[in-house]
This record gives sequence, structure tokens and C-alpha cells, in this order.
Amino acid sequence: MKRILPRILTATALVCTSFLSGCSFILATENSAPYTPDDVIAMVEKEFAACHPHIVLQEMQIEKEKRELQEQVEQ
Repeated sequence: MKRILPRILTATALVCTSFLSGCSFILATENSAPYTPDDVIAMVEKEFAACHPHIVLQEMQIEKEKRELQEQVEQ
């Protein structure tokens, strides 16, 4: 029993490592450059074109809300 548990944990670690390393190539272009946020938005919009998605980067939304709050405070 004491020998089985380390083997099971090792096998689990190997499976998780291989799965996670396999995911990393999905997020890279053909020349191994990572996708930009605009690339990801374009892929999602293409995949879900029937739903007519409107995707906004969270950073852009936060900056927009900050500007709006700033304008309200100044008034």
C-alpha cells in the first residue's frame, strides 16, 4: 500500500503536466508568438458570429468607467 500511493501521485502529476503543457501550444500562433487580446477577440467573434457578440477588454471597460467617474466628480 505504501508503494502504490506514490506511484498514483506520480502518475497523476505526469498526466496533469502533460495536459497543461498541451494547452500552452493552443494559445500560440504558428510562429510561436502568443495571441494578442485582439486576436482572441477576433477568434471568439468568428466562432460565435451567429450570436453577434460584442466583446470589450476588461481593462478598457475599467478605464472607461474611471473616466466617467472622474467627469462626474469634476461636475
